[in-house]
Amino acid sequence: FSVSAPFTEVASLKYEVAIVQAREEKDAANLVVLSGGIVTAIALLIAAVIAVSGDWIAEKSGNSAAAGLLLVAPALVFCTGWSNVLVSWLNRGRSYVRISASEVCRSVFVIVLQIGWGLYENAARGLALGRLGGLILGLSLFCHQVGRQQWAFIVRSFNGRTIRNLAREYRQYPTYDVPREFLISFSASIIPILLAMYFDAASAGLYWFAVRILEAPKTLIGKSVRRVFFRKAVALEQNNEFLLPALIKVTAGLFGLGLIPAAAIILFGPGLFDLVFGSGWREAGVYAQYLILWWLSSFCASAANSLVPILRLQRVTLLLEMFGVGLRLAGLAVGIILGSDILAIALCSIAAFLVNTGRIVQIFYHVIKRAPTRMVAETQ
Repeated sequence: FSVSAPFTEVASLKYEVAIVQAREEKDAANLVVLSGGIVTAIALLIAAVIAVSGDWIAEKSGNSAAAGLLLVAPALVFCTGWSNVLVSWLNRGRSYVRISASEVCRSVFVIVLQIGWGLYENAARGLALGRLGGLILGLSLFCHQVGRQQWAFIVRSFNGRTIRNLAREYRQYPTYDVPREFLISFSASIIPILLAMYFDAASAGLYWFAVRILEAPKTLIGKSVRRVFFRKAVALEQNNEFLLPALIKVTAGLFGLGLIPAAAIILFGPGLFDLVFGSGWREAGVYAQYLILWWLSSFCASAANSLVPILRLQRVTLLLEMFGVGLRLAGLAVGIILGSDILAIALCSIAAFLVNTGRIVQIFYHVIKRAPTRMVAETQ
C-alpha cells in the first residue's frame, strides 16, 4: 500500500481532471485515452521495477517475506488510476448517482473481500489481495456504467494529433498538480513516522487512528461535493457566468455541516472515542480535539479547491502547499524539541488551519477579481 499510495492519485498525471473541462465531447474522449494510456504505462513501469528489484525493496524495508505481495502495487495503481479516469468521464455527463453507487459498492467489495480472505488464510495476504479484488470489481462497475455506446464513441474519437495538442494545452496538470499531490502524500506519511521516531509507536498509532476517523466523513462528503461543484463551476465558466454566488453558497453549507461534528469533538472528543471504540482509544480523542481545526478548514476548502484548475492557479497553489508542508513540519519540530506530542500535533494542526484558510481567501479573491470582466460581458 505504501509503495502504491503516492502513485495512485497521479497515475494519469492528473490529465483526468481536464476531461470535465474540455469543451468538445471528442476532446474529452481523447483525454480519456490520454489519461488511461498514461495510467497503463506507469503501472507497467512500476511492475517492471518490482519484477527486477522486488526482493531488494522488500529486504530493505525489513520484510523480505512481502516480496511477492509487492506485485499487487502496480495492479492497485492501474485499477485506481483507471477508476479516476472513468469517474471524470461520468462526472462530465452528470452521472452522480451512478458514480456514488459504484463507489459504495467498491468500498463494500474491498471490506468484504479483505475480511473473507483474511479469515480464509494469511491476514496480510488477505488485506492486500482483498483490496485488489475489490478495486477490480469496482473498476468493472465503472466500465459497465460508461456503457457500450460511450466506449464506442471514445474509440471512434481517437486521434493522435488531438491527443498531442491536448497534452500540451493542459500541461499545467503534470507540471504543478503532480508535485502537489506528492507533497500532500509526503506530508501525510511523514507525521506519524516522526511521532514514532521521537515519541513512541503508540503516539503514531493514536494519531493515525484519529486522522482515519476524521477523514472518513470528509472523504465521503467533501469528495462528492467537490466533484459536483467542479462540474457546475465548469458550466458556469463556459457560459461566462459569475462563480462567486455558487462558491459562497457551497462553502457556507460546508461550514455549517462541519461545525456540528467539530463542536462535538472539541467538547466531548475523548469521551466519544472511549464510548465508541473503547478506553484504549481515549487518547486518540484528545488528538482529535487538536486536529479538528485542520479537519474543519480542509472540509470547508473542498469547493474552493475545485476551482484551482478553472482559475489557472496551479502554480500558486503548489507554492502555497510547499509553504504549508514547511510550516506543519516546523510546528511538529517545536513539539518534538519541547518533548510534547500533544503540542506537536496542536501546532501542526494550527499551521494547516492557517494555510487552508489562506487558500480559501486566495480563491475568493481571484473569483471576485474576475467579477468586473464577467459582469461587463453579461451586460453586453
